[in-house]
Amino acid sequence: SPQKCAICNSTQHVGGPIWTGPLQSKIFIGAMLGNLSARYGYLRTCPRIQGLLTVLLEELDVPLLYNMSQACSVLRCNAIPLMKLRSAFLNAGYEVSNSHTGPNAIKTNAPTGVLWAIIAAWACTASQTQSQAKEGQQAPDPLAKLAPGSAGHTIMSKYLGKELPGAGVPEGLTVDFGLHPRANPDSRAQGVLRYQVNPRSEEHTSELQSHHDL
Repeated sequence: SPQKCAICNSTQHVGGPIWTGPLQSKIFIGAMLGNLSARYGYLRTCPRIQGLLTVLLEELDVPLLYNMSQACSVLRCNAIPLMKLRSAFLNAGYEVSNSHTGPNAIKTNAPTGVLWAIIAAWACTASQTQSQAKEGQQAPDPLAKLAPGSAGHTIMSKYLGKELPGAGVPEGLTVDFGLHPRANPDSRAQGVLRYQVNPRSEEHTSELQSHHDL
């Protein structure tokens, strides 16, 4: 019979092969950054190149990434703010970084179960915050908006029942969204241009607007 996921109880699908080694040379990227402003500062795209290289320099050497918008949608909760998300991993003793592929993607050395514990904790926190905003109302049940039998319902049930430790979550893990000193990456703190939308010509933009107006 097909193997089931220990976290969501869905059927596991085998994929691959995947590259498990370093994706880039930190030494080479550092050298590129050093030469960029000194020799190529005249380029209009210099800030964009600097942003990409800086994020690559900060990126963890782990093989896979998580799209947090997609992951949070499984538990039907809003995306976790970057500083709170990074703090939760760091406070739990794990490393975390953004990915150069997009602003909603992260990399971490934490087990997958820890990721889902953090998202489940955030979903419960959001439900509690909603009830506090409306005084006198009981906090909504985090399971109420999740279809029974769905991956999200299974994950939330395990989190509320403290059953996720069997899915790679350390016993006694407490999710802490309190601000961690290393939560703000240097690229963000320095205001580096990290994720710029690809430029479009005025003609193409006008064409898109015309189609939109139709």
